Amino acid sequence: PVTTPSINLTSGRDILLDRINLSAVTSGGVKLQAARDVNVMLSDICCGPTARDITAPGNIDITATTGAIKRTADDFVNLSGYDITLATANGIDTGGTITAAHAYSEVRTSGDLTVGSVSGSILSFSAPAGAILDGNGAGVNNVTATTSLSLNAKNGIDLDTTTPSLTLANSTGGAISVRNTGT
Repeated sequence: PVTTPSINLTSGRDILLDRINLSAVTSGGVKLQAARDVNVMLSDICCGPTARDITAPGNIDITATTGAIKRTADDFVNLSGYDITLATANGIDTGGTITAAHAYSEVRTSGDLTVGSVSGSILSFSAPAGAILDGNGAGVNNVTATTSLSLNAKNGIDLDTTTPSLTLANSTGGAISVRNTGT
């Protein structure tokens, strides 16, 4: 796949997506880079949680340099691409499903990381100044990694996972509660 972004948005402030689907339809990826926040769901779509999508046959890279990747409304955003990288200073919450078609997906933040549903082959989650939190309730699988899963946090990890290879690190405090059904 072509990994060069065909949709490339850069802001010296925030990127605000309001009730849209964002798709690189035929080739390439999606790259969103903000100096502060990337809000993937600015306004509520009426009448209960509603999904929107960011999709690409190439990579999806979203960076909030000093802020967060977040959603203001109860609606959620699904991400689906070849490889997916999410990077922030203050937390990640898309509320939706993250699916990497290729091998690798990396999610890192200096704040807390709330995980809904993520699947891929080789997955890595890092919250070196925060916690990795269960975003869809205990007993509901958060992460399926067909090859390996790496979790690194400072203040605790709480996830339901399915993977044959699991690596954990929790540097300071907080409980580690990982329910893995992989073999």
